[in-house]
Amino acid sequence: MPLALLLALTAGCALQPPRPPGTSEPDRTARWQRQVAEVGALEQWIAVGRVSIRQGRQGWNAGLQWAQTGTGFRLRIMAPLAQGTWQIEGSAEAVAMTTPQQEYLLAADVETLLQTQLGWSLPVDGVRYWLTGIPDPARSYELLRLNDEGLLQELEQGDWHIVVQEYQTACQYLLPRRLTLERTDLSLRLAVTQWQVP
Repeated sequence: MPLALLLALTAGCALQPPRPPGTSEPDRTARWQRQVAEVGALEQWIAVGRVSIRQGRQGWNAGLQWAQTGTGFRLRIMAPLAQGTWQIEGSAEAVAMTTPQQEYLLAADVETLLQTQLGWSLPVDGVRYWLTGIPDPARSYELLRLNDEGLLQELEQGDWHIVVQEYQTACQYLLPRRLTLERTDLSLRLAVTQWQVP
């Protein structure tokens, strides 16, 4: 991602406490439809935070930075105690990973790289939407539950169960602060400490 774009996003709106539940729009369905339209239209954003990963009896914690520009993304997974950073950049055409040992790896999809190098994998095309609190529009879902404000609370899509525990306001958008992604063999708990949107 160009440095100028990152700087422009970083200079964006600061996080604010979430708006209290209002009574001006009691129709949760209408509020949800507006949320999907507004957030789904976001073409550029950066999410910075932490992720806790559990797979069977094993667990890891890492810093996380996800920058999205259209269909292109840059994902940085920063291990604690100076163990290094994995950086993954991809688009619809190709995906590349730089390992902590400065190896440069190419693959057709990010799931293969994650599974090969880290031992676990994510459907990145779906997570880019789940992270912002909406379903992946390219897939059907089995369950969608809204909270009292008409925002996503629980979602089952594909093999994944997504729960958003808390939202925060970044500019005019309500975006997740804490959420959990789970499937049978893998659990990720994400805490977004900073959103940057245009």
